Amino acid sequence: SVIKWREPFLNLLFPPRCLRCQNNLAYGLCADCVAVQASIELHQVELPGVGIVYFACLYEDWVKAALHRLKFKGRRGVGLELGRYIFTPTLLDQLPDFDVLVPVPLHWSKRWQRGFNQVDVLFEPVRHHRAACYLTAVRRMRRSPPLFGLSRAQRQVVMSNIFAAPKNLAAQLAGARVLILDDIVTTGSTVGELAKLLRAQGAQSVSVLALAYTALKS
Repeated sequence: SVIKWREPFLNLLFPPRCLRCQNNLAYGLCADCVAVQASIELHQVELPGVGIVYFACLYEDWVKAALHRLKFKGRRGVGLELGRYIFTPTLLDQLPDFDVLVPVPLHWSKRWQRGFNQVDVLFEPVRHHRAACYLTAVRRMRRSPPLFGLSRAQRQVVMSNIFAAPKNLAAQLAGARVLILDDIVTTGSTVGELAKLLRAQGAQSVSVLALAYTALKS
């Protein structure tokens, strides 16, 4: 398929460079930048309507650039390397216990256009770190417009009732400790809507793990 050969083709045209400095040829971080990994720590913030959001980085500088390459230039390999360097076993051991992982789903049309859900790519180390169910049954019912530039209230209107649960979801979530996975969290409108659905389906607790967090600018 086109998706399978697109990444090798892009690597031939644009050889992989260090995610952080973009100067040296490398997969992931080059030797000069690998020390940055030691400075990455797990942080948390509590957002209204969401609860606790754990995050590893702020959405800025090289992290922002790497996510842009993953999501808008189709560089799936960049996402795999970014997730591998951010979500180390040491960082993931700081998370509370959970039973179910729920990636924020894309609308089918956007997934088809992109070729993958960036959350699946970035959080691959999380999936393999603990023996938890990776639940992808929740569906995004409509394709939302870009949320950039919208206020918290406007984002909530756009995201209202955007997710739907399959008939058997309640049986899978009864009493479960759920961790939602998302690449970027700002106001929490998206993950908050998903958390509301999961709690209504019987989840005992719901928290969020994001690769990056960015506060909404006033």
